[in-house]
Amino acid sequence: MVLNTSFQIVKPLEFPLHADLDEISRCVHFDDFQEAVNYEALLPQPLSNSHMRLQQRVLWFAPSQASTEHNFYGNVSFTIKWKTVLQKLGPNLYLIDQAIYNARSFTRVVFTRNSYDTILTRVDLDSEDSPMTKTESGFRHASHCMNKVRWGPHELQIAIEVTDDDARWLYLNCKPVANNHSMANVPSFGEHIRTDGKESKFLPYKCFKFNTAQNLECPFPWTKSECEMNIQVVLKTGVSSRTHFSTKEITHSTKKNVSFIPSPVVASPRLPSRPATRVKSLRIAPRPRADDGWNLTILLAVVAVFSIFALEFVLYPLLLFTGFFK
Repeated sequence: MVLNTSFQIVKPLEFPLHADLDEISRCVHFDDFQEAVNYEALLPQPLSNSHMRLQQRVLWFAPSQASTEHNFYGNVSFTIKWKTVLQKLGPNLYLIDQAIYNARSFTRVVFTRNSYDTILTRVDLDSEDSPMTKTESGFRHASHCMNKVRWGPHELQIAIEVTDDDARWLYLNCKPVANNHSMANVPSFGEHIRTDGKESKFLPYKCFKFNTAQNLECPFPWTKSECEMNIQVVLKTGVSSRTHFSTKEITHSTKKNVSFIPSPVVASPRLPSRPATRVKSLRIAPRPRADDGWNLTILLAVVAVFSIFALEFVLYPLLLFTGFFK
């Protein structure tokens, strides 16, 4: 079955402009952020919307952007140094696929421990028309290139194949950063048609999860400052929300209240019990009794008195009688 997707085989980029790849971010909506806090892990998913299939689930990251700019993907970015990820995960980088539109384009790569040499092409880090390059100063990514009609933004999307332990490690080592998502829900007024043929209610590239994917109003069209406040609320109540369904209401930019989706209870894994350490019993020598010591003292005193008596009344007179002291 042929998959209906805009992503096709990766081709060399035309006239790319590269930028330093210092930090990468996983951008999510606020309900997904709360779910990650409840699980204490970033939640991976299978690779979708692609002709390729991978062995493990993935977590999508991209080069970090300024948090003050409107973020198409959501309210919160789990951000981490690319250098840190390189030291822990990988080391293989493969091209997955690519989508090029009139004014923007996307290239997707996978960062993995697994070998896909038989089905995927490794990223050529030495080629200037590659979506990723590596120089003496570090990694770089293509931020702009020539698209179908005009030169414009290019987005590198990095699928990191992870185990459950990797997903927990990434959660613990990523910093949650508030984004500006306030341009979500801008009405289209019938100017745009969706790929499913229906009229879009919202402008494109404003909200991926709700406006674009579902043609629904986004419940979290917050500014950066509003999101920062709500992040702190969730982090402070994180312990209680991991043991109960969260029904806490978070401030909305339009002064309405938004109830979060209940998150399932997840029990913390129990550490294995260690066997009790056996200690050999030691027999202690009996302490001397008090009466034994008292008898010994009396005996020594008697011997001393007898010795003095013998010296004074027996030995000394005998020596005088024999003339020893003449």
